[in-house]
Amino acid sequence: MRQVGMFFLGLALGALIGAILAALLTPASGNRMRQEAKDYYEQLLEEARKAAEARRQELEAEFKKASGIAR
Repeated sequence: MRQVGMFFLGLALGALIGAILAALLTPASGNRMRQEAKDYYEQLLEEARKAAEARRQELEAEFKKASGIAR
């Protein structure tokens, strides 16, 4: 389990470093860059919400199935 946590920590740090480098090296204007970053962030949030909802439904179905077997 610790390895999974370290993996996600490395993933988050890599994403952060990549975002900072992209912001520093991109020739786009500041306003445009902020809007693109906001749009990308909102897209990621929406995808995460959809994935979380799908996983919740899967877990609920598994729980119902397991509850029915246990009785």
